[in-house]
Amino acid sequence: MKTTVTTQDDLSRVLTQIRAADLPLTVSWGKYKSNRSLEQNKLLWKWLDIIRMHIADSGGELFTAEELHEWYKAKFLESRVVEINGEAIRCRATTTKLNTKQMSVYLESIDRHAASVLCLILPMDDILK
Repeated sequence: MKTTVTTQDDLSRVLTQIRAADLPLTVSWGKYKSNRSLEQNKLLWKWLDIIRMHIADSGGELFTAEELHEWYKAKFLESRVVEINGEAIRCRATTTKLNTKQMSVYLESIDRHAASVLCLILPMDDILK
């Protein structure tokens, strides 16, 4: 089981569950790290759809939102090379592992690209702060 403890009541509840569990038991903990928010993810896919339609309307090229997502990840997120048995491959970056600050930076990069290259102003939400 994995849970986030944010209050003393949460901590008491978790400790009660641990005390009641059968032994042996593995317990681990760490500082809470917020992944991208659902709102950020929703905004990303909204933007990708807007960009997709804009490109289709202005240049006739048809892309899916998923293709644009891959393109933007390759453009703005770091990837790494992993070598196994002498064969090197590039591991693609993923937005699912970004924290909220990193996701904000990624969204800001997409917004800048849309404005400067596509001449497209994307709708803003307060979640980029």
